[in-house]
Amino acid sequence: MIKIYSALVAKAIAWIFLASYFNVVHANKSFSGEWRYVQYIDTSKKPYSTFDIRLVEGNDGKIQGSYCFITQGGNRIDCDPDGEEINITGRAAPDDSSTEVHFYSFFGAKDGVARLSRVGNDLIWQVIKNPSGDFFYGPYKA
Repeated sequence: MIKIYSALVAKAIAWIFLASYFNVVHANKSFSGEWRYVQYIDTSKKPYSTFDIRLVEGNDGKIQGSYCFITQGGNRIDCDPDGEEINITGRAAPDDSSTEVHFYSFFGAKDGVARLSRVGNDLIWQVIKNPSGDFFYGPYKA
């Protein structure tokens, strides 16, 4: 009876450990969050470009989000006016430190691909396939 009880306790502890490990590993969604990149030209106090990106990574690794890119001192605005349309989709890679996502520009260019990488708290955006058709102003790297 004691052996059976000990075996059950050992299994229960193992399951608790695995469940805790699973929750810790998957609760830290590498690609969930909001990031901003701002570019200034010379000594101007007004930004030349801003790139805001908002992403959510689901429990299944699916990534969805959107960006807002404002450039040329505000003369080019590549965003959904309502801030609700998703223009970035992908799936987190198994190592969860970098992945590729598909995106489109709100100016009409479609089928772009970008590599997302996490370095500490920073998110690196690198376009690896330019979207085609209509216009895309970037950013190519942020």
